[in-house]
Amino acid sequence: MKKLLKRVEQALYQTSGIGSLVGKCLLGGIVLIIVVDIALRYVFNRPLAYSVELVELALALIVFFGIVACTAQRGHININILLARFPKRGQAGINGFFYFLSAGLFGLIAWRCVIYAMQLRDMGQVSMMLKLPYFPFVLVVALCSLLTGLVFLAQSIHFVVEAVRK
Repeated sequence: MKKLLKRVEQALYQTSGIGSLVGKCLLGGIVLIIVVDIALRYVFNRPLAYSVELVELALALIVFFGIVACTAQRGHININILLARFPKRGQAGINGFFYFLSAGLFGLIAWRCVIYAMQLRDMGQVSMMLKLPYFPFVLVVALCSLLTGLVFLAQSIHFVVEAVRK
């Protein structure tokens, strides 16, 4: 059981690393699009008509890829003024509980995003300029939310094991 949990956790962290890389590439693409748009606007007076649309879609993906990477690296902010007053075992138990709630919240976000993506697909919603369908972007957001929830769940299990062990 312990080896299986370790393998699953390792796979989640590797996947979050890939997501972090994708987010960085998207951010580089946004910078490139903006630089090209500015250059075309001021040099040739012909800006890219679709730059705003691409930047908006990429930003949504960057945020959720970033959330996965931040969660896997435990880079989120913890305010533990009250929690520091508890013994270590109590801290681990409380952290486990809140990480479990966070896992549930991101699972709920993923579930609702899948439903929303299917509605967008059925309605045929597309972007204005490029006519890109929106639903694949929402499905990526759902996947990132699911991964974040799974990372929180794995971290929650670690805290619970730590609370029980001590």
